[in-house]
Amino acid sequence: MSSGLSREQRMIRKMAREFAQKELAPLAAERDKNHEYPAALTCSAEKQGDAYILNGTKRWITGGATSGLFIVLAKTDAEAGHKGLSAFLVTRDMEGFATGRLEDKLGQCASDTTDLIFSNCRVPADHLLGAEGQGFAVAMSGLDDGRIGIGAL
Repeated sequence: MSSGLSREQRMIRKMAREFAQKELAPLAAERDKNHEYPAALTCSAEKQGDAYILNGTKRWITGGATSGLFIVLAKTDAEAGHKGLSAFLVTRDMEGFATGRLEDKLGQCASDTTDLIFSNCRVPADHLLGAEGQGFAVAMSGLDDGRIGIGAL
């Protein structure tokens, strides 16, 4: 492991190696009711000591029932629009995390789809990807890559 990496970078590299061998990490973003503006999401993250507390529901998450790791977008500053979004690495075993029922879809049946539910879900502060407010850039990068996979289904 390179000694020039920060603690966060080492943690992300370790988690990425572990999960890349087993599964994909779905991007749990959300859009407004018109499905047009990702920065209008309702999931929130509040910093409390050495953790963030996530609350809200992510709808229609591909891989939600089977994945063990998620990249979750949440508002850390409700007044800042897209600059108030942050991205977090969330694992299925975190307290306060649950999934909803499997959606019965007409198409794209090769993948599962479900809700992700966060009820006072405690996420360690070192699971923040980048800095607070950089979540929109993380989401746009993930969406660019995800469109290729959706096309393959």
